[in-house]
Amino acid sequence: MSRAALRRPRSPPPSKFSGTGRPLQPPLNPFEAHGLKTSLSPFDIFLCLGFSLALPVGQLMFKWGAEYSRGLDGGFIAKLVFNWPLMGAFAWYGLTSILWFYILTRTPLSVAYPFSLVGAALVPIVGWVVFREAMTFNSLIGYVLIIAGMVFVMRSP
Repeated sequence: MSRAALRRPRSPPPSKFSGTGRPLQPPLNPFEAHGLKTSLSPFDIFLCLGFSLALPVGQLMFKWGAEYSRGLDGGFIAKLVFNWPLMGAFAWYGLTSILWFYILTRTPLSVAYPFSLVGAALVPIVGWVVFREAMTFNSLIGYVLIIAGMVFVMRSP
């Protein structure tokens, strides 16, 4: 056999048209294919900011519950069951989880998640302000950098 006979036949160059004569559509962004946007509307930003503020509120409630439990008599289970600030924190986090679920039905996780980092960075700052917990200058700079990083991520196209 000759070399020419062993070569694969060349396929025709890709067409700009589908079999129907209409131009091929560019592939959808995977997020858009599932009905998710890659940019946030003002309402989505409002929801995400609400979520990022809800996280420190929940952590404050947990801390309040921990402080409250010191005044309760009984064992660990009694301090859980009769600790109304802790029950409020559980309820708050339940509602916050529903909000997070709703946000994720509207936006991709990679776009919404930086807002939760802001909430996590706010927790120690709020603990310092409300409970007078210790904070070093380096810690404060680190938390400010986390918040600045989120702003930087959200500004990228």
